[in-house]
Amino acid sequence: MKEQLESEAEEEADLMEKYNCWCKENGKEKEKAILEARASIKEWETRITELTAISSSLATEYKNLQEEVDRNEASLDESVALRKKQVAKFQEDEREMFNNLNAVRSAQVALNTSSFPSFLQRPPDASVRQLRAVAERQGDYLKSESRQQLMAFLQDPTSGSVRGVIDGLETDFDTSLKELHDEELQNKAAYEKLVSAKRKEIDSAKVQIATKKEEKTAADEERLQKKQAVKDAKGSVEEDLAFAKKVQEQCDAKGKEWDARQKLRSNEMQAVSKTIEILDSDESFDLFGRTMTPSFLQMTSKKGAAMPEQIYDKLLALGKSHDTRLVTLSLQAKVDGLAKVRKQIDAMVAALKEEQAAEVKKKDYCIEELQKNRLAAADKTREGEEFSAAAEDLKQKVKALDLQTAEVQAQVAGLKKQQKLAAQNREKENAEFQKTVQEQRQTQVLLKKALGVLAAFYNTKGEGSFLQKAHPKEPDTFGGYKKSSANNGVMMMLQQLIADAQEMEAESTAAEREAQKDYEDFGKETIASLATKDKELEDQAEQKAKLTERMVQARQSKKGAEAEVANLAGLEGDLHESCDFTVQNFDARQKARNDEVEALLEAKSNLSGAK
Repeated sequence: MKEQLESEAEEEADLMEKYNCWCKENGKEKEKAILEARASIKEWETRITELTAISSSLATEYKNLQEEVDRNEASLDESVALRKKQVAKFQEDEREMFNNLNAVRSAQVALNTSSFPSFLQRPPDASVRQLRAVAERQGDYLKSESRQQLMAFLQDPTSGSVRGVIDGLETDFDTSLKELHDEELQNKAAYEKLVSAKRKEIDSAKVQIATKKEEKTAADEERLQKKQAVKDAKGSVEEDLAFAKKVQEQCDAKGKEWDARQKLRSNEMQAVSKTIEILDSDESFDLFGRTMTPSFLQMTSKKGAAMPEQIYDKLLALGKSHDTRLVTLSLQAKVDGLAKVRKQIDAMVAALKEEQAAEVKKKDYCIEELQKNRLAAADKTREGEEFSAAAEDLKQKVKALDLQTAEVQAQVAGLKKQQKLAAQNREKENAEFQKTVQEQRQTQVLLKKALGVLAAFYNTKGEGSFLQKAHPKEPDTFGGYKKSSANNGVMMMLQQLIADAQEMEAESTAAEREAQKDYEDFGKETIASLATKDKELEDQAEQKAKLTERMVQARQSKKGAEAEVANLAGLEGDLHESCDFTVQNFDARQKARNDEVEALLEAKSNLSGAK
């Protein structure tokens, strides 16, 4: 029995050592998790402050841009309205001008189809009225002289200057109509230029607004994610703190219980020794060995004539130094004569000038297109770099999120491991409890039986005494049998052992209830912690999906920008192939043509002076 007790003591000590180890490991894990969570919270809160400032700045920027767009659109609307008024005024003036011309021309027709004297003697007719209306409506469009002649004619229609007046009116109105059309063309060109400039400003601002809004959306989204992460982390910290406190309390209580059990074990050993002294049978010895096995530790776990020879020689020399065509021309001039040569020189000069102008135009085109290409390539390169940086930033965010997820998953695994260990310990503890209760009850039965035997013997009454006659006194031999006087102590000890067994049964039952309650509380706390961790994992998975989608979009945009840069590079190569010779040799080629033109003109001059 002693060996059994020592074995059980070692087993309980091993369980207690594991329990203490669990308390320490759990405390360290929770402390580490709390410190890491608080560090993350501090980092995230700093980032939230930064993102709030960024979002506010972007909101102000795109608000200012939107106000600029609104002002430009309002200005554009005013320009459109003003232009409509200009067009309406032009159409009205044009219509009146045509009416005036028609009136003047009607007067001319009337004048041409009538005999002049009768026409002059005739009272004012419709033509005169038309001219009067013209003078009233469009007098300002007439020259001063024409206006005076018209007014004089209207006052005296029989005046002999009527034909001159009418012809002057027609000329003035034609001139005014042309000026009106010219003014309209100028107004239209100015309007279109203004509209184009405003639309460019508006489109540019709208692009910036869209960019700012996207940046603000990204900042707000990240800020919300960080806020959610902070909230989740704070909740986790609170749960970890509460859990750690609970574990510490349980570990402290278990330590006190262990001390009490050690003391109780000592008392039990003493009781067993005393019982052995009293109960001498083999059956009693075996039963008491099982009975006195200490089973009170309850474990819990948590969580162009012929030419003079000298001119021929000069053309030949010019041809050798400038254009080989002059050599051909000198030979041809020797045969065909000077007149044809001069025509050919004129043609060559004209052709050279056309080439000169075409080359200037090509150079300007090349420079402009190369500049456009460089600017476009720079823009696309910058866009590609921005998309690349955005993709890398999102990649790092995904990586950081993966680390957070791995940490939470590790915490979940730890909680589940602790949950499993707690269930195993609870099962062992319950088995020990069942065994203890059974043996204590058997012990009580046996002790009561032993006590009954002793009581039956020591508590019987003495034999009766009778009156006898007097006899001679017999010799003394040995006295009468006397019962042992130690029986009271033995029986009291048995009664105490029975009471101890009953007390041990009651204590085991109370300890079992407390252990079961602690296990159930631990289970609820672990389930709550796992639910919180699962929510963190869901939030992180959702964040990762969004970040990954944005990263893929950034990478695709980067590839698109790179493809456009490559296309622009190919176009630049084509431009260089087509333009480099022209641009690089432009000054020399221009000078050479100018020299050739001067030489041709000099040759022509010499030919013109030839006899």
